[in-house]
Amino acid sequence: MKMKRNGTICTLPLLLLALLFLSLSLGLGQAALATEDAEGGELPEQRELHIGDAAGLFSEQEAEQLIDACQDVYQKHDTHITIITMPTLNGASSEQYLEDVYDEIFASLDYSGTVLFLANMDSTNREMVIQGYGKSEDQVNDSDIQSILNDIRPDMANGNYYLAMRDFIAAVGREAAPPFYMRSWFSLLVALAIAGIVVFCMAYQSGGKVTVNESTYMDANNSRLLARHDRYLRTQTTRRRKPSESTNSSSGGGGGRSSGGHSHSGGSMRF
Repeated sequence: MKMKRNGTICTLPLLLLALLFLSLSLGLGQAALATEDAEGGELPEQRELHIGDAAGLFSEQEAEQLIDACQDVYQKHDTHITIITMPTLNGASSEQYLEDVYDEIFASLDYSGTVLFLANMDSTNREMVIQGYGKSEDQVNDSDIQSILNDIRPDMANGNYYLAMRDFIAAVGREAAPPFYMRSWFSLLVALAIAGIVVFCMAYQSGGKVTVNESTYMDANNSRLLARHDRYLRTQTTRRRKPSESTNSSSGGGGGRSSGGHSHSGGSMRF
């Protein structure tokens, strides 16, 4: 009776702790779900702001599909995407041109996050540039942009512009998505895990103490190590080919600040 009473007393703090943890975890899940539902609902999207295809790289159907993909990212993650193509910039800086576009058009719209893409199709300097403004400066940082540029460069170089932009939009969507620990499903999983741990502790506390261990059936005076040996098995060597450096492309750029005072992440690459 004494052991049972002590076990009952020990389980009371655990039960209170379980209720506290479950309340906090479920509250976190509801907050994350509310955040996901609220994203993308404040500023109405304008379809014409997604594509500016002055270089004529997309068919009408391709442009509409890209616009739909951009709006899907905005509705899910409150991140606006604009794709601009120019036949030439007449020697002007691609980075400066994109910064001026943001200052003159998007800064006044006050999007939470904006990602701009520019394809400069000048025959003497074909170049693509990506810049992220607002919350996108952190979500799609310089390293992310260089990775995206590397991924889409083969399609851009081969003239598969629609495929490249489809992959670009998808990559921005992945980077703009909230981290897994802010998702409602993860909060629910944490709550279930905590509940399981607490139930296990309660069950463990309610039982008797186990007194049998490894020493119970071993005679220390008559037990000893009989033999020990090491056996060599094999040696394995792995060789890796050093990748050759490409001479057909160059990357550059990085984050900066527009003439209007708006900081951004960024990157560029020739194709």
